[in-house]
Amino acid sequence: MMRNQINNSINCGGWGRMGFIGILLAAVIGWHLFEYLASLIPASKINPSIPFVLITLLFSPFVYCTQYYFKLIDLKSVTGISDSEKRRLLIIIDEKVSQLRVALSFYVLAAATTAILIFLVSNNPTYFKNAMKFIGALFSVSIFSLALIHYETNELGNFKANLKNRATKKKNKSDHLKQLTRTKIDD
Repeated sequence: MMRNQINNSINCGGWGRMGFIGILLAAVIGWHLFEYLASLIPASKINPSIPFVLITLLFSPFVYCTQYYFKLIDLKSVTGISDSEKRRLLIIIDEKVSQLRVALSFYVLAAATTAILIFLVSNNPTYFKNAMKFIGALFSVSIFSLALIHYETNELGNFKANLKNRATKKKNKSDHLKQLTRTKIDD
């Protein structure tokens, strides 16, 4: 019983074990990529506009995540499913909404941390290059989590399409049964 609870908490649709490994890998790649990029820029040539571009890029997944958040909330009012399916769906939606709240918080904190770091270290090129490594890790994690959210958005679209197809099939079946019963009565 406890093992099932642990497995259920680990398997969170891409946000569990594999998602965590992906995020760690993205952070390491971003750290080293920005370390390399920072080594290419001479200390005297650091462009003050770069930080604001990074802040904007770090905050941009927030918008996409917010759209998915509201699509999930809208899914709570879906019709054409049984009560047991509705209960299971609501549990899944609540879990996804909680995950999205964490992602939304991360995007805001990553952008704020980037702004604060750049403000604090902008006068010291050595610290600036070290801060860029950390910002690179945040940036890569943002991009990876955006990919996870994009995957989840596609899954949501597929789910809605399946519900629509199921409702259409059910209606067609009902129409065919009505026609059969009418033809039997007429005979």
